Amino acid sequence: MSTVQNQLLKLLASDGANNDNFGCSVSMSGNYAIIGAHADDSWKGSAYIFEINGSTWTQKQKLTASDRAQDNFGFSVSLSGNYAIVGAYDNDDNSKSNSGSAYIFECDETGNWTQKQKLLASDADTDDNFGYSVAISGDYAIVSAWKNDDNDKSESGTAYIFERDTSGNWTQKQKLTASDADTNNYFGISVAISGNYAIVGAHGNDSFKGAVYIFERDGSGNWTQKQKLTASDSANSDTFGNSLAINGDYIIVGAEASDASGNDSGSAYIFERDANDNWGTAVNGETYRTETKKLLASDAAKSDNFGNSVEINGNYAIVGARLNDDTESNSGSAYFFQRDANGNWGTAVDGETHRTETKKFLASDRSNNSQLGHSAAISGDYAIIGAGGNSWRGAAYIFKIVPTTRWLTDISNNFLTSTSLVSKTDVDTYLSYVTEIASFNQTESNTFFTDLSNNSNTNAVMS
Repeated sequence: MSTVQNQLLKLLASDGANNDNFGCSVSMSGNYAIIGAHADDSWKGSAYIFEINGSTWTQKQKLTASDRAQDNFGFSVSLSGNYAIVGAYDNDDNSKSNSGSAYIFECDETGNWTQKQKLLASDADTDDNFGYSVAISGDYAIVSAWKNDDNDKSESGTAYIFERDTSGNWTQKQKLTASDADTNNYFGISVAISGNYAIVGAHGNDSFKGAVYIFERDGSGNWTQKQKLTASDSANSDTFGNSLAINGDYIIVGAEASDASGNDSGSAYIFERDANDNWGTAVNGETYRTETKKLLASDAAKSDNFGNSVEINGNYAIVGARLNDDTESNSGSAYFFQRDANGNWGTAVDGETHRTETKKFLASDRSNNSQLGHSAAISGDYAIIGAGGNSWRGAAYIFKIVPTTRWLTDISNNFLTSTSLVSKTDVDTYLSYVTEIASFNQTESNTFFTDLSNNSNTNAVMS
């Protein structure tokens, strides 16, 4: 069993009420977090901006759509710099029921967020659910319409790329579809974007084995399908691609209905981009590629839905398991994976068929059906985990990411055996992490200082 860490603090909506589902979606960027509450005010929906100042998180603003109706606004959210995008997949624009929409909000120099623009699909139609999943990165946003009937294939799904021009206006740049699109693939159940790459999940592909499609932007600004990803152990009804995230050279994909450790126990998969710009592991014929490594929970059990949410940022990844029964039924949890200096994620397992978590995140006030792990996001040293339960009022929990003692011990060894000068900045950073470990977990603190005391070389000096 891995180390358990409780939250730093709990966030609630200032006007929260039962059935709001606050925490259904979360995103973080810089000093801001955005949290969706799609069922607020009889399913009209809203999203809340929180800001960190020092170590204090406060609600900054509540966002709603200018044409607010029972649209499920806030079901999906994403944040990048001064821009936020919020999906409202049930919006009835142009009298097309549930065609869907998305809204761009911009933060001005005074810190106020205002609606900048409403986004629609160029070919919007009834029940497309445009806005079901959204993501934003720099000047680009991606919005899915997972029930779009493209090329007369019912609910095959589509996604749309929007680009911000020099005047600050967002326009549809391109419509994305899968090269092997088919009925009930639900391409667009999940989307993510980072730099020149966009990824789209299609959890219904091939009898719900599921698939993920990578699109790359070329020098002319056109997006083309680069590769198709699947799980090496895929099986019918695994729903690989129900969640996904991308950052730098890494992609993480959830398969919440995988039966790896019991029915619907769930799993997640890491894909790494190599020097030849290929993702994951080659498969004969190269019609698709499989994972670099598979992730599982050390305490996996049936119906946990490990992989219902995923996030990756730098050396950190999180996998949500909203139905995990940790002391309480369906209280939920999130599993934290740290990438080490050798490029390995989490903790080694005998045989290396998969790897398990570095530590497990839990809510200190967990209760029946609180469902921590409903959503997840990472920015810097903070993680935010949504919990949609608690009478469906919902909550979000902030966790401070503290590196493992093994990583800190490696640093201490470098300090204590170094014959060169060590900067005061490095030492200050090192000591701050030691202090944080002591405050979060006494066992880890004791382990660290025991390791440290065993290294008595004192050649290092501070500059």
